[in-house]
Amino acid sequence: MIWVNTMTREKTSLLIANLGTSDLTVQLPSSSDYLPVGFARDEPNLMKTVQDLSEIRQTRWNQRQQLICESLCSQLGVSFDTRYRFSVRELTQHLLSAYQENPDFWNPRLRPGRFWGIVKTAVEQFKVERIYCFVTDQTPPHRDDTIYLFEILKIWLETQIPNCPKIEKVVIPKGVAAVDQDGLFDVYYQVLNRECDRHCTTLISIKGGTPQMQTALRVQAISSQIERQIYLEPELQAKLILEGEPSPCRRVSYWRYQRTMKYQTVKQLLQRWDFDGARVVLSDWKETLATLESSQTENGEALNASRELVDVNVRALGTAVALMNLDTRGAKREHENRLDAISELANQYSYPQNSLYRLLNLHTQCCLFWQLDRMAEFLIRVGLFYEETIHDLFRQLDPKNGHFYFNRVNYPDDWYLKTNQVVNYPQLAHRFYQLECGMGNSSLVRKVKEQHCLVKGSWKKPLRGLFKLPGRPTKRNFLQALIEVQDKVIQKKAVGDMMAAMQALDYWCVKRNQIIHGAKGISKSRLLEVLQEDRQREGDQSSMNGDIQATIGVACQPDEICDRMTQIITSAFAIVNSALPEPRLVPLPEGTTIASPSEPFYLYSDIRKWVSDRLDDDVQ
Repeated sequence: MIWVNTMTREKTSLLIANLGTSDLTVQLPSSSDYLPVGFARDEPNLMKTVQDLSEIRQTRWNQRQQLICESLCSQLGVSFDTRYRFSVRELTQHLLSAYQENPDFWNPRLRPGRFWGIVKTAVEQFKVERIYCFVTDQTPPHRDDTIYLFEILKIWLETQIPNCPKIEKVVIPKGVAAVDQDGLFDVYYQVLNRECDRHCTTLISIKGGTPQMQTALRVQAISSQIERQIYLEPELQAKLILEGEPSPCRRVSYWRYQRTMKYQTVKQLLQRWDFDGARVVLSDWKETLATLESSQTENGEALNASRELVDVNVRALGTAVALMNLDTRGAKREHENRLDAISELANQYSYPQNSLYRLLNLHTQCCLFWQLDRMAEFLIRVGLFYEETIHDLFRQLDPKNGHFYFNRVNYPDDWYLKTNQVVNYPQLAHRFYQLECGMGNSSLVRKVKEQHCLVKGSWKKPLRGLFKLPGRPTKRNFLQALIEVQDKVIQKKAVGDMMAAMQALDYWCVKRNQIIHGAKGISKSRLLEVLQEDRQREGDQSSMNGDIQATIGVACQPDEICDRMTQIITSAFAIVNSALPEPRLVPLPEGTTIASPSEPFYLYSDIRKWVSDRLDDDVQ
């Protein structure tokens, strides 16, 4: 394929067109009418307009081939047979030479006819800055080759159109025949998908060239990633052609076919729970629909209705993205002051920042990441879920939402214990101290002993200075003590289940950074390998981290992590005597309570189904 110039990547409108032998008309010396040099086919819509011509013009039209031969071919020395057949390639080659030698003589006698109407519409209504024409130059030379025709039209248009855009040719490779459908598909693919900016407005004219060229351009354009494509279809009228006037163009967009492909892509992304990717696809498509609507293509009402539906789905996906980022305010803010279905969906999941519903969100995300084999994100979310479960239960069980036992005024981002408050409740202080003693190396136990805060073996005096709960195990111990001293039967059962599940996750929380940053990568199989390696080294104090040594004995298998998280969240709701929510839009299997790796994924299943259902409604 030969290029005059390489296409740039600027986001400007462009026109891509097939050039055909009928795209040139010539005024004969004996008449004021312009006759096409290559209208070999009688197009039905065009022939209807011939009937409106005067009798003289109808005769001239019907004898156009003979008149071209006897006048133009004879003038330029181009041979023709008794059936008035000639080589358009040879004729345009001779005409190009004559035109270049005497442009003043030929300029008024030449008209691009149909192609002029296409270019005129593109320039005046879309401000195109580049025009690319597919032309043929076959080996051996073919009578209908348009290589010289292009040069004639280029000279004429650049002379007649003020600020004419750059006009360049794309030559079909000599090894690809103009009737080779498969070969042409590849040629058009290369141009449309590798050279065109997918975000620029692309005008397309398929009328010229062979039927195979027309099919190749249409199919590959529709199938390409070009977002905004508008087809210019000239409305041929014999009267305008004879008078040398440009043909008016109808603007058409095959947007319904493109819509089907976009929606299929969105559904594929949603199958992988890629809400952000799906939102990007639909956002781009919404802009495309807006461009097509403003371009006054046909089906304006249908375009507007589809665009409004896409906008609703974009906001629904935005809700999912915000919730994936734990941004409940963002999820709600995107739908403020709107009274539509998506607002109801958003409000359903706009839970308070510190509520246990946030834990359901984290739990569900871990299930998603496990299913998607996104192990690094999975382990990060597991650790976050574990810590936030403790923090949220602190707030729920604290008489002042976390301010009674903790100094949250001066240290809102940390957990500094008010030890003077704790020791006012001897049962709580003793149970917490007892659990910490079982830890082996506990900063609380060390400080209590150093400051002589024990009375008859129980912690009864507050510590001097500040005491920050140093890490996950100590936080868990204080939570356990806080729950147990409430002396409720249901809570005792729940706290036992929760603590066992948390301890099973301790190893993975400790091991997380080492696995993520290790040189061996991270995967489900790698998690199992790591666990097996550490269990083989269990008891070897010299080669194993102390925290790993302390947690490896009760660590769960990798594929049991989500089950342990399910137990934790179920226990958390039971401890605060709160019922687990049921998704409104996607019912869970009978007998289940919340999402697990084998069940629908809570709010994300709801949103995915909500969007998919509306996309289906739009194409019905």
